[in-house]
Amino acid sequence: MESEDCGQPVEACEMLSFEMLPDLPERFEALARSESKVEWARGFFESYLPGMLHLDGEGGFALQVLHPNTVRVVQIFDAIHCFTTLRMAIESMMAAGIEVQIEGFAHITPPPQESLPPEEGSRVPVDEAGLDSADLAGMMDEVDGMAQELGAIARTASDEIGMWC
Repeated sequence: MESEDCGQPVEACEMLSFEMLPDLPERFEALARSESKVEWARGFFESYLPGMLHLDGEGGFALQVLHPNTVRVVQIFDAIHCFTTLRMAIESMMAAGIEVQIEGFAHITPPPQESLPPEEGSRVPVDEAGLDSADLAGMMDEVDGMAQELGAIARTASDEIGMWC
């Protein structure tokens, strides 16, 4: 069975696990747990019926609303800013008391080739890269600008790569 998302059999797409997501520096954890972010998370159940998808073009991930207290991650682009943005969204949801399912559901798919330079198109595990919280905090400053740029590209390219089907 071919998947339009990664162009390979579904079994060949790497699955996301919570352990693959980066730890957040304290200031980003505090931001993710702020009242406005918690209210955003609670708004999922007012905006989406069970089974519907939330497609975060700027963050590069897709969530499925299951029932009034559960969200499932179903897809993420293989880029560091996508992993970081998703980790912040999950932190907001957990602060709102929402269960987030990842294990066994979320496929990691390549971002559109034209959207990122080759060196930024793939994620490097934090432990293999030798990064610490200070390194991650420095990268987060770059994430804001990259997320906006990727969001514009993802909205344009999403039909071509089938991510938002």
